[in-house]
Amino acid sequence: MPRGWQALSSTPVSLRALLIGSAIGDFGNGFFRLALPWLVYNLTGSAAALGAMVALSYVPTLFLPFIGRLTDRMSVRRMLLASLVVQFATLAALAILLHQHRLSLYAADAGAFLATGGAIGATAATEVTIQRLTPAPARIAINGLWWMLFNISWYVSPALAGFAIGRFGVEGALVVNAVAVAVMMGPVFLLPRMDPVAPLPAVRGRASLGEPLVALRQARDVFAATVVFGYWTFTWAAVFALQVFLFRHRLHLAAPMVGVVGLVAGIAPVILALTAPYILPRIRVVWLLSMALWVSGTGMVVLALAHNWWTATIAVGLIDAVTAPVGIVVSTLAQRAIPARLFGQVVGWQAVIQSGGTPVASLLAGIAAVAFGAGGAMLAAATLTLCGGLLLPLSPWRRVLEQKPPLR
Repeated sequence: MPRGWQALSSTPVSLRALLIGSAIGDFGNGFFRLALPWLVYNLTGSAAALGAMVALSYVPTLFLPFIGRLTDRMSVRRMLLASLVVQFATLAALAILLHQHRLSLYAADAGAFLATGGAIGATAATEVTIQRLTPAPARIAINGLWWMLFNISWYVSPALAGFAIGRFGVEGALVVNAVAVAVMMGPVFLLPRMDPVAPLPAVRGRASLGEPLVALRQARDVFAATVVFGYWTFTWAAVFALQVFLFRHRLHLAAPMVGVVGLVAGIAPVILALTAPYILPRIRVVWLLSMALWVSGTGMVVLALAHNWWTATIAVGLIDAVTAPVGIVVSTLAQRAIPARLFGQVVGWQAVIQSGGTPVASLLAGIAAVAFGAGGAMLAAATLTLCGGLLLPLSPWRRVLEQKPPLR
């Protein structure tokens, strides 16, 4: 089998088309990520309200084990379409309410909950699709492609979203997101049938959600990497919840400039995603995770102290640079260790571990910002991140993560 990016030649064309469609959907979601915090700030001017909105948008993550069970037990195409329809309908409703000047803070919070729920449902179904359709030697390449496209969408879209908000308002940004979600539905119909994987009979007649959790715990390297990713996501979420507030309250940046900051900051994550298929097989997982925490924590410190746009740009680039390598590692470890009949449910539990603390982190960040300022709250998150990077190689998990060779 070919290595590096050449391994993509062994993957189905329909799968690559789905990842491109997913990137288009993520591009639209970038408009949503900037538009809704911008709207909430306009309505309230409150860091606490921004933290609460971000927290609500991540609550659907807690239901991912159930979403994963649905994905394992029904047609993956049907699950993808249902998730995308929920997201599209929510975005359309928000745009209509805003056009009619009837969009309240409560409606915005509800929209954040539903739209994000649809997006993470589609992501879970996409992960199952990747696991079922990708040959083992091509996993790093296909995961690298997914994360590279995701990072390009994540950073390019807010830049364009800033100009769209400045020119057409928040309503225009929501319409772009809805159109992007609709476009993503097209590649779904190109996928093969992918019938449900038959589950084993439930113990004593009960359908247990515990079996996939046990499978995750037994795959010790997968579990350890997932927890570390979740730890980093917790501290990252605290910083992310306050970024728009800091950009507007301290740096006084207009919407187009906020988009430019995100665009330039995205260069580092995209480069790391592009080189991941060649770098990851040469680095032990434990050192990759440790370095990721150190790099991201350093960026959080820089952002907390930033007083101009270019310092903030460097900081955001450092904070997010490690997302793709760590995400590729966690996905590849899970794909090679978890059986297909449980994969969707295990992905759900992984998402709970990785993102379940995000609502709490966002709320705590808003409360801390009120008490100590946005910079003080970010410094607290940075301290936790740097300590995690220091302690990981000294913990028992180092042996767990080094039991297997680097990813191939």
